[in-house]
Amino acid sequence: MMNLMMLSLDSSIASNRRFAVAIQVLKREMDQLDTWLEVRRPVLEDKALGDSIDAVEEQLQKHDDFEKMVLAQEERFGAINRMTLVRPYPYCFGIGLDFIKDIGFCN
Repeated sequence: MMNLMMLSLDSSIASNRRFAVAIQVLKREMDQLDTWLEVRRPVLEDKALGDSIDAVEEQLQKHDDFEKMVLAQEERFGAINRMTLVRPYPYCFGIGLDFIKDIGFCN
């Protein structure tokens, strides 16, 4: 009986560690993307329309470059979106708690 309880406790501790690591990875990814967006905020908030053909072409090029950068980051945004999907795990760490879906707990 005691061995069974120890095994259960060890399993719970290992699951908690995996969960804590996954949360830290999520936080790191979100911080990196937040910084990435913050650096590019001036491009998004630029209200200049251009007062010449050259200026308009420059604005269009900035927009195209920004769009390419966003598309390049799309996989990271999608990964964060997948990591934050929750579903109930009634038998994981207690009844009725929600945990991150893609971490793989209690499958």
